[in-house]
Amino acid sequence: MDTFNDTSNRSNSYLNVYDAVWSIAFVLDKSRIELQQQGKILENLTYGDANATALFRKEAQKLDFGSPNIGVK
Repeated sequence: MDTFNDTSNRSNSYLNVYDAVWSIAFVLDKSRIELQQQGKILENLTYGDANATALFRKEAQKLDFGSPNIGVK
């Protein structure tokens, strides 16, 4: 059982998680209006919705935000 008391194995991976969560939030927020114009809401999307996937990809490619991960070694 790991009690997380030994810091020698810790990494900065929590910063990657932080970036991922904010990236997802930004993409969903930016996609919401266009989805509504298509008559869709986030709660009802399916994994097979190619239009939503394309929209999420488009918004993700435009993403630009300050990350705490910059400069961390």
